[in-house]
Amino acid sequence: MWARGQAWAIYGYTVVYRETQDVKYLDFVQKVTDVYLANLPEDYIPYWDFNDPAIPNAPRDASIIYADYYYIEALKRLREMQ
Repeated sequence: MWARGQAWAIYGYTVVYRETQDVKYLDFVQKVTDVYLANLPEDYIPYWDFNDPAIPNAPRDASIIYADYYYIEALKRLREMQ
């Protein structure tokens, strides 16, 4: 499971919900976000691949943290508005 792929899914389904107001997309993106957050290491810097057998020596993807934070905050605001 790639961190960047998860970030794109969080972004994409948040936008789809915002545009359609169809709750099934909001529910789905919440599930994706929950899995993403559950797989973050203690320092919150995601591994490129959460299933890499080389963890904890696997490469990390610090650049995606900013995008993830924005997407997750947007999801949180949409949930609060519902």
